[in-house]
Amino acid sequence: MGGALTFGAGAAGQAIFMDGGTNEIVHPESVDVVLLLDESSSMELSQADDPRRETALACVETLDEDIRLKVIGFAGIARSYSDFLVADEEGKQQMKQRIQEVDLTGSTNYDAALSVAVESLNADARSESGKAIVFITDDVGEISVETEEMLKEAGYHLFHVRIGEQRNATEEL
Repeated sequence: MGGALTFGAGAAGQAIFMDGGTNEIVHPESVDVVLLLDESSSMELSQADDPRRETALACVETLDEDIRLKVIGFAGIARSYSDFLVADEEGKQQMKQRIQEVDLTGSTNYDAALSVAVESLNADARSESGKAIVFITDDVGEISVETEEMLKEAGYHLFHVRIGEQRNATEEL
């Protein structure tokens, strides 16, 4: 997906994408984000369940009203916990409730999760908005070459947040 890309919230809560290769800041008027939360049993083994939930809840708190968020949990399969919700106060409360519903079960299938995220953005994201996937996991799993190609073709920004023992890092894939 190119050089070093950073996603963050600006001082007023707006979404900011920064391309480290060109030092260009991209600030779309609106952003649609899919939040992928790992539900696999390895999250419990790596003591990452609570940090995963805390990270997701903290992410919601940073959002401004020009951002819409969809929560998807994944293990062996991916399942949607919400439609895209506007990050106003009511939407944030709904998002937090959906994040609390995400539970631990089964094995890890990154490809299924990322495919559902891309399909969701393709089907339901606003055409004029920036598009991103925030992928919160303990990093016990693999992304296939086919899925990497699908992500490159889609052109969406993927931010991988690794949590658990010695895995606290964020990177753009």
